[in-house]
Amino acid sequence: DYPKHIGFSLFPKVIRNSKGAMISQNTFQIDTIIYNEWYQVHWNIQPTCELKYIVFGVFRGDGSPKTHTRDHRNIYYMDKVQLIELEDPESIEQVITTCKSSIEAKMTVTEEVEGATCYFKLAEDELSVKTRRTLDEFALRAKENPKIAFLISGHTDNSGVNHEVLSKKRIESALTYLEERHKIPRTRFITRPKGKNEFNEEIPAYQNRKIVIKHTDYDIASVVYRNLLEDVKSKDFTNAFKKLNTWLYLAEHNDQLLMLHDPRLNSMKLDKRWETITQKVRKSYSKKYKQYADLAYSLDVLWAEDQKHRTLKYYIENLRTYIPDIDMTDESWEVIIEPIFPDAIALSDKSNLKKLVSIVGENQWVDMSKVGKRGATANALIIQHSADTAIYERYLPILKSKCIIGEADWIHYANMYDRCRDLRGEKQRFGTQKSLDQDGNTELLPLENRDSVNVWRRRIGLAPLEID
Repeated sequence: DYPKHIGFSLFPKVIRNSKGAMISQNTFQIDTIIYNEWYQVHWNIQPTCELKYIVFGVFRGDGSPKTHTRDHRNIYYMDKVQLIELEDPESIEQVITTCKSSIEAKMTVTEEVEGATCYFKLAEDELSVKTRRTLDEFALRAKENPKIAFLISGHTDNSGVNHEVLSKKRIESALTYLEERHKIPRTRFITRPKGKNEFNEEIPAYQNRKIVIKHTDYDIASVVYRNLLEDVKSKDFTNAFKKLNTWLYLAEHNDQLLMLHDPRLNSMKLDKRWETITQKVRKSYSKKYKQYADLAYSLDVLWAEDQKHRTLKYYIENLRTYIPDIDMTDESWEVIIEPIFPDAIALSDKSNLKKLVSIVGENQWVDMSKVGKRGATANALIIQHSADTAIYERYLPILKSKCIIGEADWIHYANMYDRCRDLRGEKQRFGTQKSLDQDGNTELLPLENRDSVNVWRRRIGLAPLEID
């Protein structure tokens, strides 16, 4: 019943909603939905406190989920939004009085934390008394919101030389002060020395000599990982290991294993402290999977090996915050996994299949509830990459039985079923297999029955295909 909750809400501060959460709000909602045509709605509102921002969207009612699904088919449009101050509000009937809306505890939606702007004297990076006071005020706000990350940029006027060096020094002065005076770790900040690149001739020169701190929507763990990589690039391994231990505390469990395979950390792996890091990751499996910890860890390692020359690079790259206009031209951020020939990948796939059988057992399939989704995915992918129809036929009924009781994903069954048919020269049933043409475009392989494919897909919970 999402259409019943289209409307808006009013807030005194900017709302950060990077994850598309649905705010609980039931006052300003459209009471009548007319489909497939434009129509006008309006409200007469009397704020009883200062309100500065309007948020439009679909809001959730009592008991509704906190986020809405990406594939939801109800699409609505808003146009010509107007906010008009009425001259004689007391004569208007049906006026709704309202004050600020509240943000529920534990919601991913947060109010924007006010940053700070600090100014410097010509060619200097020393903090003035006024600048320190500004940073003191910012520190209070940052401490109240410990999971918020910030972007700090350094600026200069257009006089003199070495503008980028000076902007870095100004950033360093501010971060050092916040860390030493207020114990706010610099790992919460992404630094961006801009020098005179954004020099504004329309304002006095002194207003260009500054640092600017702004709230970001970046995940705090990914910001710490970015700062960790900065330390590795500068060979500051003491601080790199400190940040890595902080990151292990903040990071999602699944990300920790990815870190062990990050080639950008190879120089750290030569250090004796790396063994402690690997032990911490291994120990985390005992907390999450209890008696199946060794099995879950072994399968996750096997998944990484299987995906090493397929998708692993992209998983690892997502560990850190990526800022396109900064990082797009900086190749040092790239995850480089040495390429190998297709024959070598085939040999690796055979080796992984032997390892899987030794871990799980022959003609056995792990339960997702015991080893997690990635471990169960490793089971499926390694068998699929065998490219052996005899193996497929042996495992398909086993996999199907696991899907029926919810211990495996139907998409893996559909993939294996279709791949088996394709290797036998038959048409696929579920439409999971595609080929690449000479231009690199994907093309759906022939279907067993175009009229029935979406019926078959729906029976196992797969989204329908859009077929011309």
